[in-house]
Amino acid sequence: MVFAFEWQELVTVSVVFAFISFFINSKLGERKKARGIQKEVQAFQKKLMEATRKNDEAELKKLDAEQKQMMSKMQEMLLLPFKPLIVILPLFFIVIALVQSYFAGFLIQLPIALHLNEIFALRILQSSIYGPRGFFILTAAVVAFILEIVYLKIEGKFDKKVILNGSSKT
Repeated sequence: MVFAFEWQELVTVSVVFAFISFFINSKLGERKKARGIQKEVQAFQKKLMEATRKNDEAELKKLDAEQKQMMSKMQEMLLLPFKPLIVILPLFFIVIALVQSYFAGFLIQLPIALHLNEIFALRILQSSIYGPRGFFILTAAVVAFILEIVYLKIEGKFDKKVILNGSSKT
């Protein structure tokens, strides 16, 4: 099908997908639980460093007993972000298939080249042509990034240094 405003429709689909993914991620990802575990682990590591620095044998034995519990909590924290993928990945592949069939023949030229081969060759500052799949992925990724920044800002966790330095604090 050919529509006069294909790119707007594709942007709409991308925005809707990004919002649905964000909602699923926020409900299944258990961010607060992950942050709580991270705080516990950081407190444990701080105690362990202090005990090691002071060479406190009694405290080190006590912390050694706690270490197995901390390791299981760390493992749980590492697995929490993968729970939403069970829902999001199949949805992503379904939407990609629908986008490719519904927007067959769609091409758009953008002033940036974000294909993997262009990124690895450091040639992103040139124009590139995207099909429906690439444009959908690019648009959904940008919208998801903006949603994440807004969410963190609303939550009071946003720090401009995180983006400027490229590091992450959660």
